[in-house]
Amino acid sequence: MREQRSSVSEQLLATFAPTAPIQITLLAVQPESVRYEQINAMLLNEFLKEHRKVEELKNGFQATVAQQQKGMEVLTAQFKEQAAQIQKVNAQLEMSKPAPQVVNNP
Repeated sequence: MREQRSSVSEQLLATFAPTAPIQITLLAVQPESVRYEQINAMLLNEFLKEHRKVEELKNGFQATVAQQQKGMEVLTAQFKEQAAQIQKVNAQLEMSKPAPQVVNNP
């Protein structure tokens, strides 16, 4: 039985044994430094994306505020014009009223 095992293992080795010598090269790489650099780059990219979004929102907000201020100025001008017209009509009504008359009753 032992002879069968050795012959089987010899057959497996003969079948799967590499024909050329295996060369293993080890590189002196510091994975932490590479990983940290990648993380810093990713964080910077995310920050820049969010910063662009904030800038777009800020610009949109400023445009909205400017538009609302213009609208308020227009409404204020219309209000003042209407107030002046109301005063003018009131003055005309006062002038068109007949003068009060005094009646003598004997």
